[in-house]
Amino acid sequence: IFLIRFLGLGLEGAAWATLAGNYLALLLLVLLGYTRVGQRMRGTAVERLELSFHLPQRSELSSLSKACGPLFFVSACKNLCYLMLQSVATSFSTTTCAAHQAMWSVWTILSFCPTPLEQCAQVGRGEQSRAEQSRGLAR
Repeated sequence: IFLIRFLGLGLEGAAWATLAGNYLALLLLVLLGYTRVGQRMRGTAVERLELSFHLPQRSELSSLSKACGPLFFVSACKNLCYLMLQSVATSFSTTTCAAHQAMWSVWTILSFCPTPLEQCAQVGRGEQSRAEQSRGLAR
């Protein structure tokens, strides 16, 4: 807001603010990943974590793809729909965009609100399948 409103940079100020915010978030994530802060009754204890990198094994990738494959497919399809919607919307004139504003608002709500519900349903489905497996083992 400072770059846009008070310095009058407009869109360029928004771009610079976004860039600065992204680099600040990256710095904070690296610092938080490097140190783990644990709160005690008095004071703060800081423990160092070792940063390590290893390539995943084939079995790890297989289990990850089995678990996240459907979610990746749904997310990719949604992003494709958003891309097509955006490409069509850029070809409209201002008057046409204003005429479709109400419908686009409804579309936006309907496209973003189900995602948290989907995540809750997937968690619930996982718990349900684990319960069914444990019932089968008990018999």
